[in-house]
Amino acid sequence: MNIFKNKYLYLNHYLYLIPAFFVIHVGFQYTNTIEYSDLVLLTLIYVFVSLIVTSIVYLLQKTFWKAALFTFLLQLTFFFFGDLHIFIKTNSSIPLFSQYKFLLTIIILIIISSYLFILRLKEKPARFVLFINSLFFLFIISDVVNHFVLQKRNTIILAERQFKNDNIELVHKPNIYLLVFDEYASSSSLYQRFNYKNGLDSFLIKNDFYVVSKSRSNYNFTPFSVASLLNLSYLKGLKENDITQKDYQNILALIKKNKLVSILENNGYYIINRSVFNLENAAAFTRSAFLPEGLQILRNQTFFLYAFEDIGWNLLRFGNQFPVFFRHSLQMSKQQNENILEELIRKDDSSKKKPYFLYAHLNMPHPPFFYDSLKRERPIDSIVNETRNHIYKPATYLSYLKYTNGIIENLVTDIQNKEKNNAVIVIIGDHGFRSNITKKEHLFANMNAIYIPDDLRKNPPPDSLSLVNEFRFILNKIIRKEMNLLPDSSFMLTDHNSEIMIKND
Repeated sequence: MNIFKNKYLYLNHYLYLIPAFFVIHVGFQYTNTIEYSDLVLLTLIYVFVSLIVTSIVYLLQKTFWKAALFTFLLQLTFFFFGDLHIFIKTNSSIPLFSQYKFLLTIIILIIISSYLFILRLKEKPARFVLFINSLFFLFIISDVVNHFVLQKRNTIILAERQFKNDNIELVHKPNIYLLVFDEYASSSSLYQRFNYKNGLDSFLIKNDFYVVSKSRSNYNFTPFSVASLLNLSYLKGLKENDITQKDYQNILALIKKNKLVSILENNGYYIINRSVFNLENAAAFTRSAFLPEGLQILRNQTFFLYAFEDIGWNLLRFGNQFPVFFRHSLQMSKQQNENILEELIRKDDSSKKKPYFLYAHLNMPHPPFFYDSLKRERPIDSIVNETRNHIYKPATYLSYLKYTNGIIENLVTDIQNKEKNNAVIVIIGDHGFRSNITKKEHLFANMNAIYIPDDLRKNPPPDSLSLVNEFRFILNKIIRKEMNLLPDSSFMLTDHNSEIMIKND
């Protein structure tokens, strides 16, 4: 019996094969942060929607296979427009081809022409249906084999393997506060770039902090910087000039299962997480709009959400509804900072569970710049315009930095009074101020201050301590056997959506 005479092969299987391929192909890249059950659920949702669309078109055309073919065209646009747009942007030397007004016009014309062509067909194109069924079936088999059999999973790993089962014994167990202030540049960088003398240093030194004047982050993007900080290690497996969404998700997995928290938990520490990152036994306190997780990663690659992320800001020009939407989104970011600060200052039962490690990550003085130096709220329209156009002026940054200094001073005073100066306090920026850059070293020049209780203050930190060594230095104060400090290095990462602009001197 000739297998190709089997009518089952010519049915419209592509209606579910295409959604399944999209979810499998993209989802398998993010299995560090997405559950297989969620992938199955999303596939079923997309298949159901495809059948609904086919049914609606069928009401117009009265022929199911014609409706299915038209749905096939819509599926290609919905699931793979983002890939097409990125391919054209990357490979075309003619900017017009990647512009939405051109590309969407061409796609709409193709869809209309194809619809009219399908209407004129007299019989089902059986060979074409067999071809697309077979093509997407083979695509799915290939992805499944690569993932489960060949295990082709490009991952980022830690470069150093010094820690064996995290079996490090702490001799002293002070409470530890890690307070990260996003994009807070070092005082030397602020002075060199803007002739600004940061008064926060004097306050911190007066309160017995070590201020690491030549500190630097190891990476210029937040998740990578935080991963190296919490894992006391450099990252291996990065393509520095081609950071992808997959890399971000791999990094989130390294942050979740990081070495520092593992060491502390093995020594009886209670973990308090006031950040946007998930830790192994302490979920993120709030969510970041810039770091989608779970099924949102896949959904963001479909047509409407991909296009909205690219050109959504243009909708601000139309009517009142869209400006209100974007204002609300920015206000949510502001509220996240305030919620974290409220949690840090309020007196709760967490302080009774000792020893504890508290990690807080505040999105300041990182833009959006919500306040000025006099603690006044800035006009929301100005914030929207800055965010829309990625225009962050140094004067506005410095004003927000002064506001942030007041926050830091209040936190330090509150923590030292509460802890009676017996806790370790780390106040750092994860990278430097990334706008108006003239020299790339300023991308890494971060604020870094460490308070060590009096009975542990043996030697000060090196003046050029980088974040990968931050907790190597701190743990050396409280463990039985010292760890070696790593060479201090910085790695500049770039991705297709980076807002960082390096100007030539």
